[in-house]
Amino acid sequence: MSNKKSDIKNWKLGISSAGINHLTLKKYEDMKEASIDAVELSYNFEKDEGFDIFKQKEYADKADILLWSFHLPWHHELCNIAHLDKNMRRKAVVMDKEMIKKCSAVGIKFGVIHPSGEPININDRPFAMENAKQSLYELSETADKEGFVIAVENLPRTCLGNCSYEINQLLSASESLRICFDVNHLLLENHNEFVKNTKDKFVTLHISDYDFVNERHWLPGEGKIDWIELTSLLEGAGYNGAFIYELGLKPEKTILRRDLSYSDFKDNFSSLCSKRKPVALGVPNIAV
Repeated sequence: MSNKKSDIKNWKLGISSAGINHLTLKKYEDMKEASIDAVELSYNFEKDEGFDIFKQKEYADKADILLWSFHLPWHHELCNIAHLDKNMRRKAVVMDKEMIKKCSAVGIKFGVIHPSGEPININDRPFAMENAKQSLYELSETADKEGFVIAVENLPRTCLGNCSYEINQLLSASESLRICFDVNHLLLENHNEFVKNTKDKFVTLHISDYDFVNERHWLPGEGKIDWIELTSLLEGAGYNGAFIYELGLKPEKTILRRDLSYSDFKDNFSSLCSKRKPVALGVPNIAV
């Protein structure tokens, strides 16, 4: 978190690669043409077997795009740092350590991490929390040596970190831990409450809209978030980083919309910079 005065106009416009996959030099160049400044690499080791972070760095540099952050693996049981099985948890920590070192080698500063998988039985929750904190402490030691910052992501439903109280519990594992604020994951408290309780720890964002019922990953303006209020809250908290849209170019099943282009993110962000409500390009698919 910066102490400088915050103004959304000075934030970097960014997108996650999660909904794009297989980023080529042409895709980076197309992003740059649409005024996208930064990218979060989101790695799926099953779908992206040939993923080469050094090649991604080469492409990004040629297109003059900043590799802002890296989403540490999350989509598989092998990635669960809170796993109740010690051996499974060890595999996740070892994998994350390897990726932290690679990220540092190419100059990526932030690594987003999921503190758990799901579902978590209420009786197992205290044990999962302690496991996650132990893993985060160990990972933070590696990150500190590499000049890297681990950003713990708030998660929905029964995942760990589903409210500001649990996020603060997780961050207590190490003073160097910070937060990736996913604004479409809050189901137990509102945005104002979450920002008030955690505001000095934000280093990156995951941006998308939702209906307050479940995460949806819609384009801002298509759900129920008051974006003028939320961006003002972030400015008030002193956030001065990247505005990372985390939604795919192809629509989720829960939204009726055409495929997005990179320019759609530019237009959406421009509306927010002008303190205007962003235009919805689709409508919720209530049949899903």
